Amino acid sequence: MSAISLSKIDPEHMVKKMSYRLKSLGVFTTTCCLAFAAAGQDFKQALSDMHKTFSEAKRMHIVMDISVFENVNSTIPFYHDKAEVNRDSNNYLYHYNNMDFLMNDQFIVIVDKTEKEIMCSRRDTGSENDFNKQFSFNIDSIFSLFENPKHISREKDIDHYRVFQKNNSITQVDLFINSVSHLIQKTQYLYDNGQFVSIHFDQFDIHPKFKDEEFEEGLYFSKLNGKYQLAEKFKDFKISDGNNQ
Repeated sequence: MSAISLSKIDPEHMVKKMSYRLKSLGVFTTTCCLAFAAAGQDFKQALSDMHKTFSEAKRMHIVMDISVFENVNSTIPFYHDKAEVNRDSNNYLYHYNNMDFLMNDQFIVIVDKTEKEIMCSRRDTGSENDFNKQFSFNIDSIFSLFENPKHISREKDIDHYRVFQKNNSITQVDLFINSVSHLIQKTQYLYDNGQFVSIHFDQFDIHPKFKDEEFEEGLYFSKLNGKYQLAEKFKDFKISDGNNQ
């Protein structure tokens, strides 16, 4: 590890910056909520039942393969990325868009690999409330976004659902759900500008096993006698402490 100097940063700025980066995963939250909906159920009730299952899951490991195309007929995406979500109770670790987000018992850590910057702060109730708002779920507001949900087809154990969104830049959502596990396999979005997004869930595990160090801030830095030391992999990064005011 290498010793580093600290720069100051507003904790609220940390939350706003990460929230901005997470907006592109906003529909993912709704997708996860839809993932447990079962064929034949009332759509609103299915959402409610699914949300109960999803919210009660204390652990999860989700890996998504994301491709964005100019239109539905394009075969080569102009954007491709992977996103990974790990959760163990109140510990979270996200990897997406060259960013890491870690929240454990002590710290909130944001790692911007493009700007080579690490922002950290002690866990704060106010900040966490702002973060949690990004993933809030209101059954009536979610349901009001959709109209005429349809069951398109079933191929083997995979059910294909389609919903249309009202007054939204995403006009159509297609969901492919395993009827046995009730977990989502793939989702597709059609935007009003013609762009087409396909998200394949390589993994969707609500009973994962994590390594002991999975949610440790030591992956990025350590703190000894009030001074930060960066892990070797991040020795060229700048670190900002939201509590160093």
